[in-house]
Amino acid sequence: MEENQRKITPWKIIKWTVLSISILVYAVTFTRIFVSCDADISDDIILTAEEKADFENLDVDYQLFNYQPASWTNEEGTIQIKNIYYLEPISELQLTVRYRISTYDTEDRQTPFEFKLRVVEDDSKVVTDGDTPLYEEDLPGEVIEALEMHTQSRFDYKYIRICASDVTVEDGVKKTERVQLVDEDGNVTYSTKTVTEGGNKVYLDIYDNDSKELLYSFVVAGKTVGGVRTRRNKVEVKIID
Repeated sequence: MEENQRKITPWKIIKWTVLSISILVYAVTFTRIFVSCDADISDDIILTAEEKADFENLDVDYQLFNYQPASWTNEEGTIQIKNIYYLEPISELQLTVRYRISTYDTEDRQTPFEFKLRVVEDDSKVVTDGDTPLYEEDLPGEVIEALEMHTQSRFDYKYIRICASDVTVEDGVKKTERVQLVDEDGNVTYSTKTVTEGGNKVYLDIYDNDSKELLYSFVVAGKTVGGVRTRRNKVEVKIID
């Protein structure tokens, strides 16, 4: 009795090998995408019921702005600043700090950081007696320590949503000036430059919780954030007690 047997050819081996590799690549890619998704709290607008009522009753659309800082991570890439929103009508600033748990958290999984917001006025030059000129951004400014924080973990990352009330963010006024340029040969040309007059900067200062040493400082809102302040439409608001 003659049996029909399927022959294993080199072409079939190559075909199944390529197919297996493709499935593995897709599986790894989708797993990485799923793992890299942020926790829900990262993008939440968190308000009390009273704050939400005040916010909704002001205008038809929210005066809500999104800032994109020029510097949004530390040099090691282990701490990131995300989703910075300024609710202008109620002077509320909210942002998320994302960091790797295995790098920073203690054995009892407590956050090792202390956060403060610092509001600094116009960074015009300040006259000093020392050799190094100071600017307003080098001065303490108004420190806001009473911050409301909401925490959520996802895989190896912790997300801390920081909410700060009574924060005034001012971008200043951009003006274009005509400037004169003189080269080495004395030739005169003219150009324009854009400067920002007035305004302030809001810094997020991150301290070590034990030593109180300042670890990182990020400009999160106001002038020179990166030139990006986007008006947002209505968004979903999460209500807390």
